[in-house]
Order: sequence, then structure tokens, then C-alpha cells
Amino acid sequence: MDIEKILDKYGTTIYNIAYYYVKNKYDADDILQNVCLSLYKRQPVFKNDEHERAYIIRTAINTSKSHVRSAWFRNMIFSDREIKQYENVEIKEERELYYKLEKLPAKYRIVIHLFYYEDMSIEDISKALNKSKSAVKTQLHRARRLLKEYFEEDEYV
Repeated sequence: MDIEKILDKYGTTIYNIAYYYVKNKYDADDILQNVCLSLYKRQPVFKNDEHERAYIIRTAINTSKSHVRSAWFRNMIFSDREIKQYENVEIKEERELYYKLEKLPAKYRIVIHLFYYEDMSIEDISKALNKSKSAVKTQLHRARRLLKEYFEEDEYV
């Protein structure tokens, strides 16, 4: 398996999925590395590009969840925005959207990311997350509703 090819093709996707779970770039980098290590060790054989993509996304999600459940991560105390993640985002509206997305629970962030940033269909997301299509639709609906509420809160401030 050519890990360099996988990183070129899916590196950003893996990193973004990891980041949505852990909310800091250092742990997301570790997860990206662990996903690559896992792929290298297992050497999976894929039926087609869709199967490859789904497998890699599922591996990224599982690795991220394991990391979040680890004792180290649960006991780690992060200072108030010790990492200013989005200061390099120049467009104010885009930066605000990132902050709002960060406030969403992980289960909503991930479906939003897969749907809007990875252009995955509801069916593909349901397969990748091992959830029913209706559950994915519900999570998308709730995530959109929460985002709307977050933006409306800011209008009143």
C-alpha cells in the first residue's frame, strides 16, 4: 500500500475528521499518523475507489473516537484557546462559521463535514458512520438548526 498516495488523496479529509473530534491540531496530527500506520499494518485490499474512501473515513472516525475516549485525552486540560486555530482565515464570515461549527457536538460536526466538505451523499455517510439514513438526515437537520441558533444569538449581542 502506498501511504504517500493515500495521504495525497485523503490526508486533508482524515485530518479534518480528526480535528472535528479533538479540536486541536496536535492531536489531529497524531490521529492522522495513527490512521496511516493502521493502513500500513493492515494492508487492506479495496474493491474500488468508493470502498477505499469509505474504509479510510471509517478508520479516521474510529481512530478519532478511540483517542477521545483515552484516559490521556480525558484528563488533558486545554487552556482557553491555547491554539488560535482560525486566525489565519482571512474572511471574517468564514472564520465565524468555523467557530460555530466548533461549538457543535462531534456527532453533528462530522455529518456536516462529510456532507458539505466531502460532498458525500446521505447514503454514503450512513454507510461510513454505520447509521441509518434517517439518523444521518436527523443529525444534519439538528446541526443546521443549531448553527442557525448560534448565528441568531450573535445578532442579538
